[in-house]
Amino acid sequence: MSDFTLPELANSVVDIVKAIIADIRPRLIESAVTGKHGEKDNLRHDDNFLSEFDIRLHKLYRSMLEERLPEFIYASEEADPEVVGSNPDPDLLVLIDPLDTSELAVRALQGYTHIMVYSRKLARPLVAVVGDIFHHVQLYVAARDVGRGRSRMYSHGWNGPHSNECPSAIRRALSTSDQLSHATFGKVFATGDAAPPYGKAKRDVRRR
Repeated sequence: MSDFTLPELANSVVDIVKAIIADIRPRLIESAVTGKHGEKDNLRHDDNFLSEFDIRLHKLYRSMLEERLPEFIYASEEADPEVVGSNPDPDLLVLIDPLDTSELAVRALQGYTHIMVYSRKLARPLVAVVGDIFHHVQLYVAARDVGRGRSRMYSHGWNGPHSNECPSAIRRALSTSDQLSHATFGKVFATGDAAPPYGKAKRDVRRR
């Protein structure tokens, strides 16, 4: 494994994702305003939208990780996996989706970036971060620390712990994403009032 302790590894990954968001957010807003979406031919996934911003973040992640991790396998959605460093069989596997929902991101509607650091030796994730590019709650972070799972939320100017258990029933909770039907990385936070069912919420939005 890497010489980094788990909290340090988690903090390093958080810093990387913050820098990624700071770099790409103004570029995506400019893309939305100008209509220059930078679409490129997607040779790996011919049914998926690919932009110059996906490629930019793919390269940025690799270079930033290389500054912090001596060796790892870099597995990004935008290229074949590659070994970084001198060890041909490193423990750490870094999985990246540089720019999720990129067709919406270039229109500044919504955009996410995902990273997970996985230990092959332990056969489990060590750190996972979901970055929300356009909204106030910016990062969702989960990390393994000496056998304990920890999670935190980061918004502009604030970060704090997030309970692994929702203190209220799901039907009385508010989700941070409208993608409830496939919220792979969704986080749920309790509120005092019951949230409307997903189908009704969609109908209400359409009426506005």
